[in-house]
Amino acid sequence: MRCAGCNRELKDGDLIIEDSVSGFAGVTPNADVDDLVAEILSGGKAILLCAECTQRGGKYQYKVYRDERREP
Repeated sequence: MRCAGCNRELKDGDLIIEDSVSGFAGVTPNADVDDLVAEILSGGKAILLCAECTQRGGKYQYKVYRDERREP
């Protein structure tokens, strides 16, 4: 997967956040647009952003990235 903000390849163990496009942009939510962009950028229901792209005043809770497409 790649960060939706800077397009950097995410690696296992990277700190990330998940959000909708409208949530990250701070605009009125539009579920159809949010779902479409998330599907295009991350193949899921949310966009993924690396720690460097999320300096937004403590709004986000970090998660640890794990590529779920890999075999365990």
